[in-house]
Amino acid sequence: MTILGLPQQYQGSCCVTINDKDFQVVARNIIILLIAHRLDPDTAVPLIIHIWYSAFIPAVMLQILQSSILPMIAPVIDDMKDKADGSLHWAMFKFRNRELRLTLTKEQWMLLPTYFKVPEGLSREEAQKIRHRRNFAPEMLDFCERKFMMWTPAVRQDEMYFRKTGILLPQSASQVGIDTPNPTLYQRTSWPLYDDASPRAGRSAAEYRKYATVAQDDDFGALYFYLIDIIRRFYDRLYTINISIDVFSVDAYELRDHVEPSSFDRIEASNICDNVFLGTLKCLASFFPLLKPRSENPHATLLLLYMSAVTETILSYPSPERTNQTIFQGLVRIKQYMPTSPDFVDLLKRDVDLMQMISHPDYVNRASNDKKLIDWDRLWEMYAQRHMYPAIALFDLDIKARHTIVKPWAFKAWPHASQEEFDYLRAGSTSVLLKGLPESALVATQTDLEVLSLEIQLAPQYMHQRRPLMSHLMYMLKPDEVHLPIGAWGKYFWGNSPAIDILNLDANEGTSDVPRNHTLLFAASGNLHNIAKTIVTVPVEQQSKFEVVVNDKTLFRANSWPTSSDDDPIEGWVYEDYNKHFLAAREDTYGAGFSLVRDLLLCFCRRVAHGGISFELHCVDAAHIGARMGDRKYDRIEISNICDNDYMKSRPCLCTFAPLLKSKADNPHATLLFYFMNFGREIQRVAGTSDPTANALFAAAYDRVQSFFQPDTSALRTRVEENVFDQLEKLLYGHFMDRTYFFGTYR
Repeated sequence: MTILGLPQQYQGSCCVTINDKDFQVVARNIIILLIAHRLDPDTAVPLIIHIWYSAFIPAVMLQILQSSILPMIAPVIDDMKDKADGSLHWAMFKFRNRELRLTLTKEQWMLLPTYFKVPEGLSREEAQKIRHRRNFAPEMLDFCERKFMMWTPAVRQDEMYFRKTGILLPQSASQVGIDTPNPTLYQRTSWPLYDDASPRAGRSAAEYRKYATVAQDDDFGALYFYLIDIIRRFYDRLYTINISIDVFSVDAYELRDHVEPSSFDRIEASNICDNVFLGTLKCLASFFPLLKPRSENPHATLLLLYMSAVTETILSYPSPERTNQTIFQGLVRIKQYMPTSPDFVDLLKRDVDLMQMISHPDYVNRASNDKKLIDWDRLWEMYAQRHMYPAIALFDLDIKARHTIVKPWAFKAWPHASQEEFDYLRAGSTSVLLKGLPESALVATQTDLEVLSLEIQLAPQYMHQRRPLMSHLMYMLKPDEVHLPIGAWGKYFWGNSPAIDILNLDANEGTSDVPRNHTLLFAASGNLHNIAKTIVTVPVEQQSKFEVVVNDKTLFRANSWPTSSDDDPIEGWVYEDYNKHFLAAREDTYGAGFSLVRDLLLCFCRRVAHGGISFELHCVDAAHIGARMGDRKYDRIEISNICDNDYMKSRPCLCTFAPLLKSKADNPHATLLFYFMNFGREIQRVAGTSDPTANALFAAAYDRVQSFFQPDTSALRTRVEENVFDQLEKLLYGHFMDRTYFFGTYR
């Protein structure tokens, strides 16, 4: 659709990059693109439609794939056999004014030919049984019937016919000879699609019903002719403009490592901006650097599709006063389009239980369709304040005032929608809860650094977290009306946990005189305080060499203040560290901190100047640092708090970093250091307010607060009892509830 949208008079070039981490999706895209570039339209159009949508294809189409398309990639496959496992390789295919470039790993190249062959021994009957086991599973019957209830009888018949046959054709068309399983779908002994997957999904009924023939109610027939038209028009544009297409199959956040920065006018990120995937912040971090700068294209745009935002907001704010008013609007409006049936009215007049009422078909049908009539903007705004606005502000981006590419709620019945428009939406196979925030972003703006840093540091919702005076924290505590304002975002460049010596040879190895060389990996360093404290403890007379590898995925960005609003230099040191550095002004904590850091850095510089220590710096996601290390192994690996459930979690951390430790034979004391920063939050989240362990934990923290703030205990008690779990999280974490290190070593 994007290529078709180019003006007919457009004579420039067009560069398209396509990526998906699911290789089956990528393999199907590659085959369709090769067909489009290689074959004539009369042969290619029906072949593309059936490869794209049908579970079965004619045998002659499979022969075309194997005789015309497979030989194009065969030489590349032969070259891959001697390549290293996991290595990326690209191949270019040129067709007059068009280029198609495929960048895949060796394993993906070797797998690609299997999508041209039907699995051995798989007959049409067996393939259909595999598909029917998914599409007609007894446990899915209720979901299926609830969905069918929303549609007209004609649409139900169309959908059921396609569920049974799996072939996209008008219902009157013959299916004789369409007997070969589609090899791009049948790769295993299971059907890869959901039971409710439909070719109509993602397309408005109003869009394709214009192509209906004499059989006006044959939706799949209309869709078939609609696809013929757009694919033929795609061919026309393909042959009249200079177009190059790059295809990748990598994780979306890794794509920036394979393409040129500042090179795209549009980036469509689908719904990976949802919190169940990358989330808005990681999405912007991954794709914003790839947009063309304002000086080159002031209209460069990143398109984001929020599929789960509304549902997530309803679940996050379950209180009736936040959601019921919004949802009630739909119940009122639906009377206009779906009058209540007499049968249901009679049921309501009788004394029936709730379950009997809500299971009535009329109720289910109305409840399923009222979502199309609700104004979801209020719930969306709640979601945006919590998850999107802070991220956009951090990256100096603007939301477009008016959507110019995609409607914000593409499948919603707007006010004054006609009955016909509502019926079209009702007949569709798409969800209304799709917030196209397409233009949510994102034109880069020039922001004054001083103004931005002031805005972050003085964010009013987070003034209560200022250090070092805890009494100020008590008095300034404010309700969290906006979950994550701009001041909440940023990096802890100075550390938000006490510095530690990760080497500690005397305690761990039993002696500081260890003859072997030492290798240390700080996999998610974030700041230098652990590194500095470790290096200064290395004796000058130590003859061993120290190899220090430092990694963090964060790079300093221009035009933005990089630190979090509560980032404090004091948090990186325990009281015992700077207590001895107090001068005459015993209350001057920052003065003592300055003396501590100055003395530490003098020792650090002297020790580095003495020699025997080498540094290697990386800037990658910690999960991928192992790929850069080759065969190197380490005596110590410090991973900060990426083991928390908010980040990589424990098991993936062990799988990633344990193989990088030296073997037990090389160093039985090799150690992996975890820092669990958020275990208290996890207890609260999982256990809830009724768990005695969680209650005891918070009671202990509350008692410790009282011992520090006797004058304010009554005020504190009043505040805490209002909402103990909500307020204690802001008040106590990091101060009165222990965070814990975990040390993994050999048994």
